[in-house]
Amino acid sequence: MGSKRYYSQGVIDEVRDKADIVQVISEYLTLRPAGQNFKALCPFHKEKTPSFMVNPSRQMFRCFGCGEGGNVFTFLMKIDGLTFGQAVRALATRYGVPLRTEDGEKIDETARLRQALLDLNRKVAAHFQRNLIDGEVGSLALEYLKERGVGDDAIRTFGIGYAKESWDDVCGKFGKKGSGLELLETVGLASKGKQGSSYDRFRGRIIFPIVDVAGNVRGFGGRVLSSAHLEGEKDRGAKYLNSPESLVYHKGRTLYGLHQARDAVRSEGFVVLVEGYMDVIALFEAGIRNVVATCGTALTPQQCGLIKRYTERPVVFFDADRAGTSASLRSFDVFSREGLRPRVFKAPGEDDPDDYVKRVGGEKLLEALRQAPAFPEFLIKETLREFDVGTVDGKLSALKEVLPSLSRLTLVESNHYVRMLADELSVDQEIVFAELHKLSGRSKVGEEIQVLKERQFIAEERDLVRMIVTHNEALRTASESVEPSLITSDFLRELVECCFSACRSGKEVTLSGLLDKFEGDSERSFIAQLAFCESVIDGSGFSRLVDKLRRNALARRANEMHKEYLSSLKGEGDMVGESELEREFVEMKRSAVAD
Repeated sequence: MGSKRYYSQGVIDEVRDKADIVQVISEYLTLRPAGQNFKALCPFHKEKTPSFMVNPSRQMFRCFGCGEGGNVFTFLMKIDGLTFGQAVRALATRYGVPLRTEDGEKIDETARLRQALLDLNRKVAAHFQRNLIDGEVGSLALEYLKERGVGDDAIRTFGIGYAKESWDDVCGKFGKKGSGLELLETVGLASKGKQGSSYDRFRGRIIFPIVDVAGNVRGFGGRVLSSAHLEGEKDRGAKYLNSPESLVYHKGRTLYGLHQARDAVRSEGFVVLVEGYMDVIALFEAGIRNVVATCGTALTPQQCGLIKRYTERPVVFFDADRAGTSASLRSFDVFSREGLRPRVFKAPGEDDPDDYVKRVGGEKLLEALRQAPAFPEFLIKETLREFDVGTVDGKLSALKEVLPSLSRLTLVESNHYVRMLADELSVDQEIVFAELHKLSGRSKVGEEIQVLKERQFIAEERDLVRMIVTHNEALRTASESVEPSLITSDFLRELVECCFSACRSGKEVTLSGLLDKFEGDSERSFIAQLAFCESVIDGSGFSRLVDKLRRNALARRANEMHKEYLSSLKGEGDMVGESELEREFVEMKRSAVAD
């Protein structure tokens, strides 16, 4: 079930009712009529024949190719990488719905301050870009970018700008009115001097606006033009200067370039993760558009979450030096905890991505990225270079280095890479498996079976749900005559309880509304699929279905009682009683399943 929402249920319902899913989706896709529905090529996977359907009467969409589906909120969350709250806010703004919290209060001062800071960042970013394209002010910066191979298209796409060599360019323009200076200091565009006066924090630097997936400017990164600019005060002693953490910017929750890369990530099916702004732009200039960068921080779970909205295939491409290799290795733990299986590409020598793509070209690099080895293979190869595995100590050190990562893999994966590692170390596979088992301390068989097991529903339970969510009369009848406890699936039982509760309260039950109550992708996909199903069953058919559910429940209970009592008889050694019980059980079960 979904977690507690920040916005009131009334707001969510009003936004959903006012938003037209066909109108919203048509801004992203070319929809064509298909009977009572609309169809299009799916934006979430590659296809040549349209399998993406939109049902206007139920305000739902579903792709019958990849299984993605949901309502208007889900679509914006998937296509733009938004959270649920962001999707609600975006549609509320568009359709003029006042936002209120769950407590009924209007959005507080913090939300208004957040919006004021985002508006300020947007205006300052535009100002920085005007500085760059101004022939007199930005000529040196523009010349530097051209020397680095950054063209006009990249400058426009990434909003690259220039901060003047001035103490009050930004403060003078944006800090004069009201609380302007205070806002500039809040987002790190201004600093306060010893005398209490404010001055521009970014000076004489090329500016890279850091934009979120919705296009909001969250912060800035500034790079000095040359070593000559490294002289002077503390603020300018670093090659790169980044915005500090603020109400609107958290570097661990941001990926540079994701706003520009998201469509290419979907198209290519994977994302390239690099470390720096210029790495992103260099690959972009070479035609590789599915690339993002961490913002001056080690990879975080929140950044993995952003990646996971668009793909489950990250390819790590960090600098090829020792520091870059170490960062690549450290990233696996974070990826693994978030359910992602990264691949790693390491350029020959010690090139960084910027240098390497200029040397080999985008086409060759993109193909190499597509063929990048999985992380365990990369780890094994790097470990073999690190230790002398011709010695016992070297073998032990290699095992100690590799096995912790292998212990986080599935059974199929760990089996494959244990064999690879054993062959490379010239050690019996059984020994490596034994060491891995000691390290993990438990068997993964049960877990893997659970993970690999495809969700299946009992046919009668599935059919009941289809009826009650698509036919109001069936819902009213079922709410008065069917006990949810008859349903074995936790998800379907919860879905039925939601429907019954709404029905008894006199509320309308809609698929779009039900979908917002669940967060799991499989649950949402099932509900979305119902929008394109029609259950045609008459009264007698409904009665037969409910009778079958009750017989199923009786059979399950009889089986449980049999097992419990049989177990007690065996404990007492009563073989005669056990035989008699067997006969009684057969009769009970025959009665339960009889038509």
